[in-house]
Amino acid sequence: MTEIARGRGRTGDVELGAVPEVAALGNTLTDLFNGLGVTQAAYAARIHVDKSAVSRYLAWQARDQLLRLIEELRSQLAEALRQRDRAEEHGRQLRARVLSLEEELAGRQGYDAPDLPALEEVQELLGELWRAGDHAGVVRELVTAAHARPLADVLALVDWLPAAAAGQLVADAARMRPVPDVLAVGAHPGVADSAKNQTALIEGLAARLSPAELARACGAWAALPEDGSRLADRALAAAVRATSSLDEARQALSPVAELYRGACTPRATGRALAVQFRKTSLLDTVLMALELPWPELITWLTEVDATPYGGRTEPRFLPGLLDLDPEVRTAVVRALAAHTSIRSSVQFAQELYGEPGDERRAEGRVLLEVFLEAGEAAREGFEGRLRSQTHSTHLRNAVARWSRTLPVDRS
Repeated sequence: MTEIARGRGRTGDVELGAVPEVAALGNTLTDLFNGLGVTQAAYAARIHVDKSAVSRYLAWQARDQLLRLIEELRSQLAEALRQRDRAEEHGRQLRARVLSLEEELAGRQGYDAPDLPALEEVQELLGELWRAGDHAGVVRELVTAAHARPLADVLALVDWLPAAAAGQLVADAARMRPVPDVLAVGAHPGVADSAKNQTALIEGLAARLSPAELARACGAWAALPEDGSRLADRALAAAVRATSSLDEARQALSPVAELYRGACTPRATGRALAVQFRKTSLLDTVLMALELPWPELITWLTEVDATPYGGRTEPRFLPGLLDLDPEVRTAVVRALAAHTSIRSSVQFAQELYGEPGDERRAEGRVLLEVFLEAGEAAREGFEGRLRSQTHSTHLRNAVARWSRTLPVDRS
């Protein structure tokens, strides 16, 4: 066997079964052992070598097969990745083509308008179709109106149609009309004041735009009053739900954060972030909200999975919070103190207070004092409300001790 190793290949080749004679010998020995009922250990003792050496010789052929399988799987993985990249590029090209065709269609609508029946005729026809029970005919007319009639007619039909049919018209318009027209539909009171119409509009628009495109396109809604600004929040939440990673969500939100900040309450957006990335670190999502910067998001991020009063839960921030740089750690604690509900604040304070045996309990206690100080500065009576609503006697006593260190006159 030494001559084979020297004449046919290197030591590594021999051990990996790359030399055919060696592989054949390993198979032959294995068959002989099995046929004679001789164990590898007994054979090793008989020839005065280590058992591991015998096992290694007999495993040469299996290693060779395993290496070939690994190489084949690597090749298949590389091809799958290439196919994924081609599919993503094809999808981008199709999206761009669809948008281009929609713009071209919008440009031609002005020429087609003279051939369209008057709005009153369309309304009369729809009434006849409803009375006849011709639902397919109604759908056909609504689809035609959604993509071919002037925008003013579409908005008039939204106000005239029954609720279900109006929602269908809004959804069709969102899928087929140019984006500026869709934004105008969203700003129309008949849509902005209706949750069902808002849902139809957002779902239709989300079906044709990427998360980042959806977030940017709907920025015009942020300045709308009351229900209109809620539409911007819901659209942004839909963009978040369409993302597959926290980094992708950050890319979608970053360009529009300043526009939305202060213009609408990010209730739906914050909840969508919390639900979408529940399996990842909530702390990472809070850090993203601070990075944007959009601290108001923290209220709804932390409220979604807050534990009921008296309940217990796994820590949502520690020990990750303690692993941050001191400046970032302090910024997170102060932001949570200023923007979380009292229920979430109680839960976070309990995490900072820690449990007996926690290795980094002392660090958490230091941050608890920072949290109490920031909360008291941001919200009057914070410390008292926190103390009255916690079910932990130890935490309540700790907050009381901290309170006694404050000056009597806090004004």
